[in-house]
Amino acid sequence: KINSSMLFELQQSEPKPATEGGSEEKQKDEAEKQPEPDADEDDQAPSKPMKFRLLSDEELDSINKKKLQCDITLLEESLAQMKPDMRAIAEYREKHKEFLQRVGHLEQITAQKNDARKSYDGLRKKRLDEFMAGFFTITIK
Repeated sequence: KINSSMLFELQQSEPKPATEGGSEEKQKDEAEKQPEPDADEDDQAPSKPMKFRLLSDEELDSINKKKLQCDITLLEESLAQMKPDMRAIAEYREKHKEFLQRVGHLEQITAQKNDARKSYDGLRKKRLDEFMAGFFTITIK
């Protein structure tokens, strides 16, 4: 029986140096030939990046092929079940447009309120100035 922690065991394991004797050029050539994982394909990427490396014959013999096949089957089944709900995305976009319209309307109303407040403050200041001028005239007499 395979549990979910075993699924990413191979991807998260640290690469081991090659045990075969050989020149640095051969190892560099092999490293260049190794495919790199595509980051866009996996939304639930493991915490460590996946590294591909060439395995020696001993390592290939030690791998449990049935376990790997089971892992592949489980991953394929989970991938088949991962279908995004496009209606939810469309609904989000619609709500976002509505939100932006409301924000625009709020900005217009806020501008009107600020204009009305400036007008009110101007009238209050004018009234106070006229009152003070009248008060000053009465006080002088």
